Amino acid sequence: VYTWPPFFLKDETGNWSGAVPGIVEPVLNRMGYTVSFVAMPFARALEEMKGGTYPAIAACVVGGGREEYLQFSDPVVSIFSVLWKQQNDDRCWQNYTDLAGRTVGISPYHYGAGFLDAAQRGVFEVDLVSAKAPEIIHFQKLIQGKIDMFICEKSVGIYLNKAHRPEFDAVDFCPLGVCTARPFPFTLSKADFIDRTAR
Repeated sequence: VYTWPPFFLKDETGNWSGAVPGIVEPVLNRMGYTVSFVAMPFARALEEMKGGTYPAIAACVVGGGREEYLQFSDPVVSIFSVLWKQQNDDRCWQNYTDLAGRTVGISPYHYGAGFLDAAQRGVFEVDLVSAKAPEIIHFQKLIQGKIDMFICEKSVGIYLNKAHRPEFDAVDFCPLGVCTARPFPFTLSKADFIDRTAR
């Protein structure tokens, strides 16, 4: 797992909670499995899954070539990514051309083909943050005027906005999703599954 509240949270005692562990752990326990969560950055978690180092990621969206090495369950929850901006910026967007000349903060996640295609065509600039908590860095960069907008899952952004008051009070989101709400399924490593069935 990776810390991504409100979907994944770790308390002071080291126990995991949140929307996804609250669903995944009881189901696996009923199936006879003992669950042990290991925290790591999302990009590293994906790499570890390729070789079957770990059997599963608690949840991960489909796309970005992940189907080659991951097997996905039915959705556990869904996620909805939106663009966040300064409250005093009245320019939201209806299509990607509305973002022309702007710099949009992104994280190493998959946002759907439309957004990635527009970025590759140079419709707008992207500022990639690969860090343990990229969303917090995006909030800070926006406040500092280093980027114009950033992508963040709506529930995650609302959680961080409230958790970092008053620092993030001047930040708000555009209602239009970067893509449609996406399923967030439990995800198995194909390499680990093949290894287990070969024993």
